[in-house]
Amino acid sequence: GRTLPAPPPAAPAAKPSEAREVADALVEKLKAGKYDEFAEAPHLGPSGDAGKKVADLKAAIAQSREFCAAHFHRSGGEFELVRETLLGPSLARVVYLERFDTGGVVWGMGLFRAADGWRLISVAVEPVEVAFPALR
Repeated sequence: GRTLPAPPPAAPAAKPSEAREVADALVEKLKAGKYDEFAEAPHLGPSGDAGKKVADLKAAIAQSREFCAAHFHRSGGEFELVRETLLGPSLARVVYLERFDTGGVVWGMGLFRAADGWRLISVAVEPVEVAFPALR
């Protein structure tokens, strides 16, 4: 008739950082297919080349979507957080895996804390095999 002690309470989940909250909001745009809104997210750089950066990002996303449809078929709309790395108080990198029927794509986002909040400063989109060569 001995009873087992109650299991210890689960530790509360850590609250996402501000950078992660911004990255999560950007991922929601990707899930909804709002690629133009994603590309037009606040970013740094001289105001003269802001339009070029947005246009380049839109073109890269369109090219990525075509590649993914041809090689991995349909996206399930699932994005998994792979890693959030705070590189300092004003710099972060957040990485997600987008799952497709027959593969995946890694989205890496660099964020910088400017005076008016976190800004997207870089985006890298690569197939899992390219992002993680050891998986080949």
